[in-house]
Amino acid sequence: MPGLAFAIRKEQWDLAAVILVRALLETTLRIPEDAIPQLLEALEEEPDDGSR
Repeated sequence: MPGLAFAIRKEQWDLAAVILVRALLETTLRIPEDAIPQLLEALEEEPDDGSR
């Protein structure tokens, strides 16, 4: 993702966020529909190392 790297280097956080959301959406559209609830559960889980 060269666009994401550019946005981060230039500290364009809004652009970086849009790029990440778009990537998440594209990924979500590629996985089977019945896997979406499991994906959402994985995104909601606490990190194992307690860094949150």
